This record gives sequence, C-alpha cells and structure tokens, in this order.
Amino acid sequence: MEDNLYGIQNQSSFRIMELSDYVAETLAEPDEVRRDSRFPATRIFARWCEHVKGGKFIAVVVVSDPPPMERYWVVTAYIARKLTQGVVEWKRA
Repeated sequence: MEDNLYGIQNQSSFRIMELSDYVAETLAEPDEVRRDSRFPATRIFARWCEHVKGGKFIAVVVVSDPPPMERYWVVTAYIARKLTQGVVEWKRA
C-alpha cells in the first residue's frame, strides 16, 4: 500500500496528505452536492479549490446505506475541471 501511495504522490503535483485535507474540507463545507443519477444512494460532494492545479473542483463520492443501518463510505475522490455527473441537490448560495 505504501508503495502505491508513494508512486501516486511522485506522479502528482501535490501531495497525498494535501489531498486528504481537501477531501475533509469538501465534505465539511461543499459548494454543491449532487445525486448520482445511476446510483441513488450515491452523493457527490464538490468544492472549488483555487490552489489545486490552478483552480479545480475536488469531488468526493459517498455511498450510503438506507435506514436502519445509515452507514456512509467515501468510495473515491478526484479532481475535475468541471462537474458533469449527477443531479444538483444542493448548491451554496
């Protein structure tokens, strides 16, 4: 696992630890939340980050279990120039 993270980190212009900070910020204070049209239990939290590669969105994909379990998993996070997936459920005013 550490070898994989080392390889990803060396190929990226910012570090893995920085990405985890951006993921946490995106989940805590998203600019918008989208529902994945193919998978209704999936939400995409997105936040514009001016300092990421000259200005990009950080998108964090979260899958949830229905009640009574109500568990949540971050399944992936990625950087995007624009958001194209999902239907907007909430947007910061």
